[in-house]
Amino acid sequence: MKKIIKFVALALAVSLAGVGIFLYVQSRPSGDINDYRAYYQDDIGNPATGGIKVSFFGTSTLLIDDGETQLLIDGFISRPSIIQVLTSKLSTDEKTADEMIARFQMDRVKGPTFQKRRAQNFTVRNRL
Repeated sequence: MKKIIKFVALALAVSLAGVGIFLYVQSRPSGDINDYRAYYQDDIGNPATGGIKVSFFGTSTLLIDDGETQLLIDGFISRPSIIQVLTSKLSTDEKTADEMIARFQMDRVKGPTFQKRRAQNFTVRNRL
């Protein structure tokens, strides 16, 4: 009986340690974006006539711009950690979203939700 208790206690301790390590790893950022600063092209202007410009915002967000219309794919601008996902109500990081809208001149993106938000944020561009 003592062997069974020891085995169960050891299995429980190993399981708890594994869960603790998993939560620790998942709560940390996956990397430092500044490690890739040398590869950045900070071109926020319009695309060349007849050209298409694609801006990658990390995670899965792409802004496709032909100079007339902008298409924003998967507007997931702020990325919460797994701990934030598990412990808090998720919402848009409005400051980050406003800064991205202003910095990348997203004034031709189509869609009612985005257009409403953009209309509220015209003053952001003047502050940056």
